[in-house]
Amino acid sequence: MNTDYTNSAVNLITGDKATLQAERLLKLAELMALADKACKELDATPQAMDFKNINAAIALLKEGIKSDIDAIGSYQDLEHGFYAVKQKRVGFTYSPELVKANLPKYATALIEETVNSKALDGLVKGKLITQEQVASIVGETKETYAYIIKAEALNG
Repeated sequence: MNTDYTNSAVNLITGDKATLQAERLLKLAELMALADKACKELDATPQAMDFKNINAAIALLKEGIKSDIDAIGSYQDLEHGFYAVKQKRVGFTYSPELVKANLPKYATALIEETVNSKALDGLVKGKLITQEQVASIVGETKETYAYIIKAEALNG
């Protein structure tokens, strides 16, 4: 089963809008299959193939896919396991002042120089506090993005 990034992908596209991404991912899978085959053959023979060109083509294609993701959106093909996804990751920095105001009972356990996120997670996991209480102490939200470009090498 292939991973479904529907809930975390930024600007996920489908249908006609996704044609370019699907074509590029298929090309990436073909190049990766060629590289895999060449690596196996290289191990068995003293002759070297020009892997620099293959790897450069893969790197160039991946950069083009990243640009496409930013320009036209993320794409996934669950059936084939092809992904060109810009995934949003959100991290939180908790405010010691808000912890003191909203969770005074646990403030000494949570606050070091900053809020101890692992201890906070433990309180949530132990059902000592709720997600609503956690939301009340968020001082800053930090979003980062990860590009997921995956096209399994085609067996040829």
